[in-house]
Amino acid sequence: MTTHTLLIDAGNTRVKWTLGQADPVSVEAQGVVALGDWSALREQWHAVHEVRQVWLCNVAGSLVETQLQKLAHEKFPQASWHVAHARKTLCGVSNSYEPPAKLGADRWAMLVAAHHLHNHQWNLIVSTGTATTIDALDPQGRFLGGVILPGLQLMYRALAHNTADLPQLSADQQASGFALNTRDAIASGCLHAHLGAIGSLYQELQRISDGQTVQLLLTGGAASQLTAHLQYPVHLHNSLVLTGLNIIASHALV
Repeated sequence: MTTHTLLIDAGNTRVKWTLGQADPVSVEAQGVVALGDWSALREQWHAVHEVRQVWLCNVAGSLVETQLQKLAHEKFPQASWHVAHARKTLCGVSNSYEPPAKLGADRWAMLVAAHHLHNHQWNLIVSTGTATTIDALDPQGRFLGGVILPGLQLMYRALAHNTADLPQLSADQQASGFALNTRDAIASGCLHAHLGAIGSLYQELQRISDGQTVQLLLTGGAASQLTAHLQYPVHLHNSLVLTGLNIIASHALV
């Protein structure tokens, strides 16, 4: 009888899940629900059986973790429960964060995924969610550090909520260069803030690497939007957190 590992990525706005795969490259989200829509998650899990362990990567807080553990236990009472946390070293990645455990579990999982997918290479990992993170990894798997900035939607909301006349933009607002109306100007400004941060850090990592090739990995809700405007080759990954979580879970079984 085939048994499965259930992988859950709980972000600030959505919960993704999938079943673990022997080949991490093939990991894709099998289900996505809005954060807090537990009835939809129950429905998606209805056809899932023979789960032996559940692994969670969570940045949405302790209440969400408690709720997901409760749901998993109701559906898969025999499955063991595991929560991924950043460590000093794991799966070939060394963590220099201060202290290591304070690095977000999602960023840690993505570093593990990047090291596995692009081993012995310089990697710049960009995740575009509620917050955008940009992290650097050297060919030996050493995490060199990173940055956190507001995501595109959070930038839009900050301008709308903290000014008298600027409008709230929708997620599908198109950006241009020099804009001739307010909505386009906001979209273009927020987009170029991201492009500037990515470009600057890409060049910095190239400098650190003495001009070696840097792999640019993009994931998250705005990844495809940013990719269209970047001047560098991009590896677009739909589920980098789940890929890393799959590797972490597989490592724990060895």
